[in-house]
This record gives sequence, structure tokens and C-alpha cells, in this order.
Amino acid sequence: MSALLLQNARVLDPATGDDGQRDLLIVGGRIAEPHSAKVTETRDLEGLWLFPSLTDLRCVLRGADDVADAIAGGFTRLVADPSSVPVKADGLSISTAAELTRGSELGERPVSAPCLSSGFAPVATLGLLRRALQHAERKVVMLHAEDLTLSSGAVIGEGSTALRLGLAGAPAEAEVAAVAAALAVLEGTGGRLHFAHLTCKGSVERVAWARRAGLPVTADAAPHHLRDDESKAAGYSLEARVWPPLRSRADVEAVKRAVIDGTLDAVATDHRRPGILEREHPFEMAAWGRCALRTAFAEVVAAGVSASRAVALFTTGPAEVLGQAAPSLQVGAAADLAVFDPQANRMRYTFVQGAAR
Repeated sequence: MSALLLQNARVLDPATGDDGQRDLLIVGGRIAEPHSAKVTETRDLEGLWLFPSLTDLRCVLRGADDVADAIAGGFTRLVADPSSVPVKADGLSISTAAELTRGSELGERPVSAPCLSSGFAPVATLGLLRRALQHAERKVVMLHAEDLTLSSGAVIGEGSTALRLGLAGAPAEAEVAAVAAALAVLEGTGGRLHFAHLTCKGSVERVAWARRAGLPVTADAAPHHLRDDESKAAGYSLEARVWPPLRSRADVEAVKRAVIDGTLDAVATDHRRPGILEREHPFEMAAWGRCALRTAFAEVVAAGVSASRAVALFTTGPAEVLGQAAPSLQVGAAADLAVFDPQANRMRYTFVQGAAR
């Protein structure tokens, strides 16, 4: 049986708190005790970071290109948005979130679904959200927070760039008000609530309050909301055609602080690959979305998040949100690993059951 020795890497394992240079032995696709087998292959990872492969809480999958991006970005576990189509796993663990609601009714709740999700749109009414929480059957409810009475028709975050470009802007209050209302429903109903892709200072402040009050609430942010503000749309750049939209610089800094200090539990990519024809339109008519699986971890590191915290945001953080066991590098665990080059700021390898991709 082959035995691969990974040498000299900085090994980060948030599940155990390990962070230091050591070697890792892989035998039969699993992490083995050091010196437990004769080494048949050695790979020197000096200067690189080695950690459990990543988990994405939310992405839209449409085909093989998305799977390839995931592997290139260090991901082996994906929670696909309900709008995704079935794709070949190619060694990845892919589960699909159940639709939280469908129109004015509750969605179906397959046992295999890791969570219930409203996707990239809000629940129609607070009454429906209350029913969804009451009937969540212990699954976490993943909520897109948006008050459409404040944001309907918007294609960008409200601000000076929207004014200069003559585009309809969504005010921060559209998200903040929806977060506050959902927390009020949660407080009176119970269940577990997770806010997807928060973007505003007011939103993370309300989540922080809710956590101090003991409410069962978690939240995440997308990588681009830690770095880019609404000025990214200057010149009608389609890199800013995302939803929820990019916000002010003050909001960006607040969300980044919340990711670093633990107010937000995870980072989810919000990967959604727009088709070529979907983008051949003026800014306000072009499909929203961005390809993020390949670069998400590097974006978080580039935003100034520490190595250990960045790894936790994509490993133990998502596991805690979903109520699952956290991936780790303990002996006996599957050798699903990611190797990151901090100098080049890119993922170097992804190991799937001990095989490098």
C-alpha cells in the first residue's frame, strides 16, 4: 500500500487547535500515525500551509466547470443552492439545500438536505418565515435577509456610485430591517436561524446583539463583501454585478471585523457562474453572479484575515452552522486536504482521499 509523506508544511487544524510545522503521513487515503508505514512517496511543502479541505455553505452549481473550480480552490464539501442542477461529484461531497419556501407555501424537506434555504431571495412574509422555523425539524434555516419594499428594482448598493451611474440602489436598510424582523420572529418562535451573505454594519450589529441575548443564530459573509465596496461598479464594471450588492466602505470594514472577531461564523462563496449570453446586456439587465470557488480562500486571506481564522471560516465554522462533525487532520480521518501558497496567494493542491488534484 502506498504511503505519502507530506513534509515541512505549516499545519493548521482548527478542530484541534494545531498550528505549527510538522509532517503528515497518508496511507490508503487516510491520515496515519507517523512512522506506521514505509514511505513510498515524499512531497516537500516547505513554506506552504496544509489544512483540512474546505466546505462551502452556499454555491450555485451548473456543470463540470463549477466542480473543477471547487477542487482548484481547495473545496471537497459543497452545499449547493436549491437553484443548482445535479452535477457529477468527481470525489466531492455535494449536498443540496432544501427550498425553505416555494411561493407562499413551505418547501419540501428531504431528510438528506443539510439545511433549509431561501436561496438568494427573501421569504415572502414574516408569517411564512414563522411557519418555516416552526416546522424546520431541527434543520438550520438559512435566510437571505432583504425587504423588497425597500430594494425592489435595485441592481447595486445605494451610494455615490449608483447616483453617478444613474442606477437604482438598494439601501442598507433593506437588509438591516429584514435581519431585525427575522430576529424578532426567531425570539418568539424558536428554531435555528442562519443569515446568509450579510453585507451591512447594522446587520452584523444586530447579529452580535442576538448572540449576546442567547438566540440560536449564526451568520456568514461572502468573500467579495470583505474587500470590495460599491465603487467597484464604476464604469459599469460587471465585477460588481453581484447580489446582495456591494455596500459602502464602512460596511465592508464592519463585515470584515465581524468575520475576524467571530460575530460571523463562516464565509460562503456565493459562487454563481453567469452564462456568456446572460452578461451580454447593459449593467442593469445583465445576470448577477461571480465565479468564486477557485479564489474564495485567497480573497479572505488577502482581506487581512489570519491564517488560522481563514481556515476555520471554511472548516469548523460551516460544520458548526450545519451541526456536523468538523473536518480535521486527526489520525484515521480521510485525507481530504488543501495546500495553500501564501506567497503566491493561491491554492497549490487539493488532496481528495489522499490523491492530489
